[in-house]
Amino acid sequence: MVENNRLPELYSRHWPVLLVIITAFYSLWITLAPETMEGSLFPTVLVFGVRLIVAWAAVKALPEIRMGPEQRSWRLLAVALLIWAAADALAVLLWILHGQPLLPPSFRELLVLAGYLAALTAFITYPTEQPGRFGRMRETLDLSILIISVLTISWLIFLGPTFRAQTLSPGDAFWLSVLPTLDLILLVLVLRLNLLRKNQQERWVFPLLAVAFIVFFVSDLGNGLLRGEARVGMPSFVEAGWMVGTVLIGITYQILQGRYAYQRQEEPGRREWRLRIELLLPIAFTYAVVGYILFDWWYAGSLDWVSIGAAGILILLIFARQGVITGQQEMVQFAALINATSDLAFVCTPEGEIQLSNPALRKAIGDEKAQNVNLFFHIEGDEPASFDTILESALDGGWSGEVAIGGEDGSRLPVHLSLNPIEAARGQSALLAGTAHDLTMIRARETDLRNAMEQIALARNDLARLNAELEDKVEGRTRELEDTVADLERLNEELKTLDNLKSEFVALVSHELRAPLTNIRGGIELVLKSRSKLGKKSGQSLQLVQDETERLSLFVETILDLSALEAGRFHLSLSPLSIAEVLERTIARFPARTVKSRVKMEIEKNMATVIADARALDSVFFHLLDNAAKYAPSGDIIIEAHEEPERVVVAVVDSGPGIPADQREHIFEMFHRLDTSDAREVYGHGLGLPMVSRLLEAMGGGIRVDEKAMTGTRLEFWLPKE
Repeated sequence: MVENNRLPELYSRHWPVLLVIITAFYSLWITLAPETMEGSLFPTVLVFGVRLIVAWAAVKALPEIRMGPEQRSWRLLAVALLIWAAADALAVLLWILHGQPLLPPSFRELLVLAGYLAALTAFITYPTEQPGRFGRMRETLDLSILIISVLTISWLIFLGPTFRAQTLSPGDAFWLSVLPTLDLILLVLVLRLNLLRKNQQERWVFPLLAVAFIVFFVSDLGNGLLRGEARVGMPSFVEAGWMVGTVLIGITYQILQGRYAYQRQEEPGRREWRLRIELLLPIAFTYAVVGYILFDWWYAGSLDWVSIGAAGILILLIFARQGVITGQQEMVQFAALINATSDLAFVCTPEGEIQLSNPALRKAIGDEKAQNVNLFFHIEGDEPASFDTILESALDGGWSGEVAIGGEDGSRLPVHLSLNPIEAARGQSALLAGTAHDLTMIRARETDLRNAMEQIALARNDLARLNAELEDKVEGRTRELEDTVADLERLNEELKTLDNLKSEFVALVSHELRAPLTNIRGGIELVLKSRSKLGKKSGQSLQLVQDETERLSLFVETILDLSALEAGRFHLSLSPLSIAEVLERTIARFPARTVKSRVKMEIEKNMATVIADARALDSVFFHLLDNAAKYAPSGDIIIEAHEEPERVVVAVVDSGPGIPADQREHIFEMFHRLDTSDAREVYGHGLGLPMVSRLLEAMGGGIRVDEKAMTGTRLEFWLPKE
């Protein structure tokens, strides 16, 4: 008894498998023994049975489908299945009565067409998005373009050639071509709905329906060809195709019923791509029609005027569609603007019945929809005013004034209401457009302003008293400021005087020291040329005097160059120079016993020239070598040079005691020396490295202390290369 109760449940779950087995058995039968079915009623009965079972399963599944407004379309598709089953039942009955199948047209074909009309209605009216006023128009245009495109393609491929062949009567040609054409239309509609699907249940439903209508198309096309060849009643795979397509439609109802759950979520962004493809679908079909017409013209050399007319209609519809899309976008933006504003906005009839409203108005009156609500019942005037007068003024040219809008909860919202007439089209009644600005904040600010004015009046006396005290303080501060300005002017004059003294000092050093030192140096050089006539001690004394004279001359030249650099009067003549050549000239200036014998040059061959001033670069090398010789009395002085992408880097390395880490950032400051206690042993005034730094900066280069040097001191400087 339990098994008998479970039988209907098992059947309702597994009938698709049963029907697939039956269809496969039939296909195998007509493949292996087609002669046994020749002239047999069995294929028609089998198709009727399959369609009846699927229609019964679809009708039974309808109460369990919970899809909202989409359920109406699935009811219509179930009706189509029932009509097709009825048409097959009629075909069986007529076969039994007449002993052979009837050729179209017959009442059976009319029932089949009625089923297709029900299916077309189901998919044309299938709800996709909540369309706006322009959304419905665009959807209508899209469907019209797709249907006309399919009809045109069908005419070019099936109907036109069939009519022109004149092997069949126009009626027979129509009945043989109409079903494949309707299958193509349904296929296109289902593919469009697959692009617009909204939930996961529809993920497999529409692809299955598309496959079903493809199978129907192939079967109906094959059936038409068989009838055109007068092979009615012959066994074929046409019936198998009808059964397979019907079973696929039945499986979609099983999916919608929840028998085959699909839990995987759609990846983000895919729906956006599907909507973009759907937007291009009508344009693509129009291009396909026009392209096929042009290809047929090029290939056949003639034009089909029916398809030319259809192409013209499609192009006009495409232009209309683009205009609707543009208008829809503008309307959506305008609606978003109106809905986002905090002001109340609405459109109403002269009687006050609201036609359109924004969220602000609906919130004010306490009605979520605010449709068919009389706004005048919610308006409360501060002064008794006739609504007839307000309406007369509003319809005549506009009216504005302050009123209060009462809410359903008894609240009262003060607003500034503006009513303006909307120009009515012919045959339409007049409407009023209204906006209302919330005055709640203004009223609150007015109250705050009155309170503030009172406080201002109370504080005015205090302000006058404080103003008098402030004037006294300002007068005292003014006197102090005048004294400060006078002091600044005096200090400025003193600075000018100091600057003049500095200039005079530089000129004095240049004239009073440079020239005598040059004369002394020249005289001693002449005397030293006759050293053989002098005693040994006298020669050594004169050599010492000459060295000190050279040192003093260098000090004077350094001071003058620094002064010229700071004053911006140091003239640089930049030109391409060879590092090695300038370095050799500089080394030649040193006595052999101090520098010449100790310098080791490690300079790359074919070194690029640098952009520098010859005198300035010579001074840089001189001070760096002099500095290395002073602080490293023994050991080699190594000169390294290498190229980088945009500059040449030169390093001067000695084997002296090095520079302490805490003094490295100060060595380029004026008059800074590492250790003043050795001033008698290591001569100098702390001007060489500052001079080097300023000269390199003036030539677009720089200098730094290499902190990675293991022993001694490593100073690196760089200049731009040619």
